[in-house]
Amino acid sequence: MENILCIRTETFLEKKRFFFKNQFCFIKKHSTDYAVQFLTTLFNDGLDKHFKVVSVFSDILKTFDFVDHEILWCKVEYPGIRGRAVNLLRLYLSDRKLYLNDRDQAIQGYYVESGDKQGSHFRTQLFSLPHFIILDHQSRSIVVGVRGTKSINDVITDLTCDNVVIIEQRRPMYMGHRGKVECATRIKRQIKDILLAVLEEHSNYGLVVTGHSLGAGVAAILSLLLRNSGSSRLSNLRCFAFSPPGINFSSFLHLVRDDQDP
Repeated sequence: MENILCIRTETFLEKKRFFFKNQFCFIKKHSTDYAVQFLTTLFNDGLDKHFKVVSVFSDILKTFDFVDHEILWCKVEYPGIRGRAVNLLRLYLSDRKLYLNDRDQAIQGYYVESGDKQGSHFRTQLFSLPHFIILDHQSRSIVVGVRGTKSINDVITDLTCDNVVIIEQRRPMYMGHRGKVECATRIKRQIKDILLAVLEEHSNYGLVVTGHSLGAGVAAILSLLLRNSGSSRLSNLRCFAFSPPGINFSSFLHLVRDDQDP
């Protein structure tokens, strides 16, 4: 049902020519490769005509994670999404909860206050790696698992390999693979409050973060972010990274020595 709603909404907006013609990615026939070709052609034409070519690149991080829904409702009215249609979208985005399953018994739901909805067809596709939280009663652990590379969007995450700072406040600063840092930062924002609530209910449980391949790299960076999130309950965690990529972050062994982590 959600997939049908997403397709119908996208088709309607395309029919109304709602999207800017030079918006790339997330739109059919407007890939990031096309954006590079478009920009290169624009530059070359300008230089051929002896113009002074200037380009300004603005990197607005996490824009999709902080969309104000009230502004969104006003925005979608312009192309004609009104009445029952907009009410349906309101119902979809309002009062959403994430539930954990405890031995086949649904336990308390936790509100996700910001960001897109995990698993939603409407969510941002880039840097949005599927993950889960489970309770392992046998080992008394709360386990966060992160999936490895599967889709073309995950491949783009793998290839977004310029360096960014992992933790701004930390000195010395440690740089990380941009795609993995973006994924880890988004996951942390989505699950931090949920983990704190579950740890409050299961105070004698430990926290484990794990993943494979791309998921292993993201899990390692996610562990660093959680440990430095300011909560003592999240600092005592263990990370199991299976076959992590070789390029994750700088000076990791030095970082481990500094923190005296196992």
